[in-house]
Amino acid sequence: MEYLFVLSRVLFGGYFLYNAYNHAVGNVGMVGYAKSKGVPMAGLLVPIAGFLLLVGGLGILMGAWISWAVLAIELFIVPVTYFMHSFWKDADPQTKMMNRIQFSKNVAIGGAALAYLFVPTSVWMWTLI
Repeated sequence: MEYLFVLSRVLFGGYFLYNAYNHAVGNVGMVGYAKSKGVPMAGLLVPIAGFLLLVGGLGILMGAWISWAVLAIELFIVPVTYFMHSFWKDADPQTKMMNRIQFSKNVAIGGAALAYLFVPTSVWMWTLI
């Protein structure tokens, strides 16, 4: 079972690291998109979001400072879900559907991140190496 837990860490942590990378390389486009969604101080908040993704992803992947990693993920996921995927504001049916899907996905990811808080410390000690 330890192997499955390590696999979950690789997949879950890797998801956040992949998105942290996208925040770094696509910063200009993401800032513009965030501004179009009404995000205040998008030029500052998008890089902070990328940093939170990096901290969360590394923490889960490495099994270190899990509480901080989960906090970083939640600090990212809650405002992003609300501001970037506010499907209730969309008039276009296709846009509304896509944002509803992204909203639901983020709620599930936020719940999954919280579940890592309940994994005993002894299980986290089983490292990737």
